[in-house]
This record gives sequence, structure tokens and C-alpha cells, in this order.
Amino acid sequence: MATGHGKERVIGPLLVSGLGVELVPLDSELNTDALGTFSGEIERKLGVDETLLKKCRMGLLAGGTDLAVASEGSFGPHPVLPFAALNEERVMLSDASLGLQVVGRHATARTNYAAGNVTGFDELLEFAVRARFPSHHVMLRNAEGAWRKGISTESDLRSAWEDMKSASGVVWVETDMRAMCNPTRMDAIERATQDLVERLKARCSRCAKPGVGWVRWVPGLPCSVCGSQTEWPRKAVHQCPHCHNEVQLDFPQGLRAADPGNCPQCNP
Repeated sequence: MATGHGKERVIGPLLVSGLGVELVPLDSELNTDALGTFSGEIERKLGVDETLLKKCRMGLLAGGTDLAVASEGSFGPHPVLPFAALNEERVMLSDASLGLQVVGRHATARTNYAAGNVTGFDELLEFAVRARFPSHHVMLRNAEGAWRKGISTESDLRSAWEDMKSASGVVWVETDMRAMCNPTRMDAIERATQDLVERLKARCSRCAKPGVGWVRWVPGLPCSVCGSQTEWPRKAVHQCPHCHNEVQLDFPQGLRAADPGNCPQCNP
């Protein structure tokens, strides 16, 4: 596994129990941060799946194995819920002998992802507490662009504040989204790995290759009051990553009608 952030702790047991493979982390031999960092010091120039494939190739070369696993996450505004963030995690298994790549996915609004300027230590501590500190770490950046990462105690937070605040008493603070610093993100990676195992066990009805799984929602779940279409999913599209055969499943979340609070007519 190509990782430098301890993800093998949740990915490994699921691959052992689900697929019967042994996971060997290569964190001491690889520098996956060279492909980009959450803090932006190193720009992420590739897309998520391209980065995953690059990490897997690094793992295959370094480990001398037929199989490699890599994980990649992204964060941004939620496409449906206002003022909410979305964390999407992907875990890829690459089989060099078969020329096969399968990606497990999990997207969730359950994330502490946040960032902003603070102008005093009390404000900084309030931000950290909202971000589930100290179990979830934070990082600071000063006006000169220097970072202090992995802050996990109040004493270290105060020390970092004193060292990094600008002449105007301002510092930029972010949640540390590296997996080993963020248990909530680690849970999302675990769920993406569960999806990967399920996809590897699922065979395409057309080409019989493994990897079939969800790729997108089709919105349009009707409002339970007026019947108007909403943005909530009415169908889930599952696709084979090899021959691209698609199957649509109705009412994927078990709901046949949406709450009127999510209806553009009842709640404009």
C-alpha cells in the first residue's frame, strides 16, 4: 500500500477479511506527498483517479508485487446541502497482472473540514473545539507561509499561536485533514474500503469482470406533499469500470418520497 498517513490501520483488516490478501504499507519507502498536500504547499496537479493510479504504480514498483492499494480524499462544498462540506474518499486496488483497476468510494457530509483567519488565542481555541480538537488535529499558517501541522494539545496550540501570529495578531487555521490526524476522515476511508471489497466481489452481467458499483445518482425523488421532483436521488446508477455497462436501481436509499422541506415548491 502506498501511504504515508497510517491508512493501513483501517484498510488492511478489511482487505484481509474480505479478499484474503496481506497488506504491506510502504510509508517509509514512498513520498506520496510529492503528488500534492491538503495544505497546498505542493499543488495537486492530477485528478483524484489519476493520483490514485500514480500512487498504485509507485507501490507496485517499490513493493515488487502484483497488487497495490492507494487512497485519496477530497473536500469541498456539498452539492445539495447549503453551508455544508462534502468529504469524498476513494480507495483503488490495481492488479498489474490483469491490467485491472477498481475504485471504492464513499461521500459524506460527516466531516469537520473548516478553515479561516483568527485574531486571538481564544478565537483559535473555539475554532479547534468546534473541529473536535484534540482528537482531531489542527494546523496553522502564518503570513510568511510557514506551516505548523499535527497540533493535538492545548499547550502546543498556544505555543504555535505565539510563534506564528503575525504583527497584526492574525493566523490562518485549518483542520488537519491528513488521515492519521482525523478520525472522522479515517472512518470515511474505512467505508470506501468496504465499498471497494463489495465491488471486487461484484461481477458484471455483460463482461463478467469485477468492479461493478455506484457511479452517480439520478435526482428526481418526488415530494411527499405536492409530487414535484426534488434534488434527492430517485435512482442509483451502477457501472462496470471495464465495459461501462450500466444498471439503474430505483429508490436506492429506500425512500419513495422526499420530505417537503427539501422540495423547491413547498420550501422555495
